[in-house]
This record gives sequence, structure tokens and C-alpha cells, in this order.
Amino acid sequence: MSGQLLPTKWKYFVVGFVLALCILFVLGANRDNPGRYQVGAWGASGVGFGAFVTDTYSGETKIVYLNTGTEHEKNLGKPFTEIQAGGPF
Repeated sequence: MSGQLLPTKWKYFVVGFVLALCILFVLGANRDNPGRYQVGAWGASGVGFGAFVTDTYSGETKIVYLNTGTEHEKNLGKPFTEIQAGGPF
């Protein structure tokens, strides 16, 4: 019975490997050129959480989402140029 499982396991492994390569190819993952915009996220237990976007050409960073309980900022879905620079910090 284990003789039949081995070809099945290899089949799923190969399919998964090819799928992973296709995803990397479609997303354009490469070390030399990470893309124009990079997304980062932060979180602190009990303090808050948020996300920011960095323009890798100009070095400008803008807050896309912020929730600290008292401070709220939501710029989801807006173009990078329309997001106000700075933020509460």
C-alpha cells in the first residue's frame, strides 16, 4: 500500500513546486528589483496596529492604516499621491 502512496506524494509535491514557481514568476519576485512600493505592517499587543507603504524611488513613507485605540487613520484604496504624509507620529 505504501508503494501506491509514494507516486501520489510525488505528484502533489511536483504540482505544488510548479505552482509556487508560477506564483513567484507572476508576482515578479526578484532580489534586485523589489518593485516601486513596499508594504510593511506593525502591531503591539494592547497598543495598536497599522500598515504603511514606502515608495522605494523617493524613500517617502505614508501610513495607510492606523488604529491605536485613540488614533484612527484609514487610507485604504487611495492612490499613494493622495495619502497625506506625516500622520500622528
